[in-house]
Amino acid sequence: SDVLVMDMLGPSVRSLLHRHPLGASRASAVRKVGHDVVRCLRELHAAGFIHNDLKPLNILFGAAGTGREEEAHVLDFGMVTSTGCLQEAVEGCELSAGGATPLYANLAQLEGRPTAPVDDIESLWYCLAFLEGGELPWMWEPLERVRNIKRRLLVSECAVASDTCDSQLTSAEACSTAHCLRTYEDWDCSDTLHELWGAV
Repeated sequence: SDVLVMDMLGPSVRSLLHRHPLGASRASAVRKVGHDVVRCLRELHAAGFIHNDLKPLNILFGAAGTGREEEAHVLDFGMVTSTGCLQEAVEGCELSAGGATPLYANLAQLEGRPTAPVDDIESLWYCLAFLEGGELPWMWEPLERVRNIKRRLLVSECAVASDTCDSQLTSAEACSTAHCLRTYEDWDCSDTLHELWGAV
């Protein structure tokens, strides 16, 4: 059956944006979500699968009255792929998992490449950064620019806010250096998120 009973879980982790103001309490709640999702991903990856669609709306808290109201759960496995496809050609295997929400999609997905377990962690980092700050620097950017920004982040996260921003981040159409500087100077993530980024 292709049925998902959403009522078995509580609200999505996006509710953190309303339940906790910016600051230490939200950062602490986001860290807890991160630990829970990493545990879920570890189990999923150990079973031989890659989620490929991590986003806040696919991470839900436990239902009220269950005693697990603060525990994060991962759902929506409609884009899952097998890690076995990476090692050998398996009939019926799909390697590429494009179509994820660009805001949280990992670079492999945006480039149409096969995904690996580490790519779920990259998407998780984007989710946690959004939950902590309420936005992401590429939120209102076109897809090609999102792809270029994420390429740059994977090379050096500190290199984006510089005088050479335009040439490094764009392909066909140059962006405004002032816009780049304004975008990235305001993006302040906690040490915990930077540690997770280091793992990516």
